[in-house]
Amino acid sequence: MIKPPWVIEGYCSATVSGQVGDCTAGRKGCFPWPLETRHESPPGKLRGLQACIMQCMRCTRCNFVSFSRIEHDCSWYHSCDLAKLQPGAATGHSSARVRDADGRILQAVQDFVGQSWRAEEQGSTRLVDLVVYGGGHHH
Repeated sequence: MIKPPWVIEGYCSATVSGQVGDCTAGRKGCFPWPLETRHESPPGKLRGLQACIMQCMRCTRCNFVSFSRIEHDCSWYHSCDLAKLQPGAATGHSSARVRDADGRILQAVQDFVGQSWRAEEQGSTRLVDLVVYGGGHHH
């Protein structure tokens, strides 16, 4: 999997490691680094970004993420000017918009995180999917 075109090199602003922030009223924070991605080989390098974005999707105030495998950083922001990011080459930071202005998760983001997010969001397979489609059915 290659890095999506909507993921931009650089980071929004500094955050403090371990300070998750307030997902109901906050401006920014730093999610815990997804442990399962700490020792992944390069072929899985985008899984950490997917996990970071999924944490953002669970946080209502998170509209943007800045992510770095090198720094083990998954920071979230309520607002961020993607045209004026801090340089990220040395730290390996990239940033992305997760939600649009009205709070809806962007379709490209949903497609990127894929099946793992949809399964989590729905919780379980609906009965109609089992009866009508013979299994889980996603639109």
